[in-house]
Order: sequence, then structure tokens, then C-alpha cells
Amino acid sequence: MRHLDSIVERRPAEGSAHATVARLLEREGRFDEADLQWQQATAVEPTDPTWLVGRAHNRLARGDATTARALVEQVVAGKWQDRFWQPQQEAKSMQTQLAARSP
Repeated sequence: MRHLDSIVERRPAEGSAHATVARLLEREGRFDEADLQWQQATAVEPTDPTWLVGRAHNRLARGDATTARALVEQVVAGKWQDRFWQPQQEAKSMQTQLAARSP
């Protein structure tokens, strides 16, 4: 855990640092802790939809399709810079999958 903390301590204002920690926590099955890191990534870089998509994946892994759906909708409906086309496409794909999954 000390190593994970050091990743964020070195770059606390970068969403990518929090996302790195979130992904590592997810690999260990620590989804609730990972969710907090995804939230922090979004808080420090709210103009990057990548973190919302990452959190949506995390919530799906926890069986929380409702929150995942809301996060995906936020990305799809949002106005993002052109450079964020990839997370937007991923969100659209997830939106389709979630719609087919359940109401």
C-alpha cells in the first residue's frame, strides 16, 4: 500500500496517477478502494472523460449497473475536447451493452 500511496503523492493533481492506483487495486479485487481513486482522478481532472469510463467499468465489476449507466451517460452527453474521442467511443459502446443488458 505504501508503494500505491507514493504514486499519488508524487503527482496528486494528475488523474493518471489516481487511475494507475485504481487499476492496480482492481487487479487485487479491491473495487471499493479503486472506486475512490477513480473519483479522485475525476475530481483533479474533470475535463477528462477517461476517468468516468474507468469508474464505470469498476462499478460494473461490482455489479452496480445503475451507477455505471449514469457515468456512461455523462460521458456520451458531455462536451469533450476532440482528443478524448476514444473514451467517448468506449462510453457509446458501453451504453449499447448496458441497454441490451437490462432496463
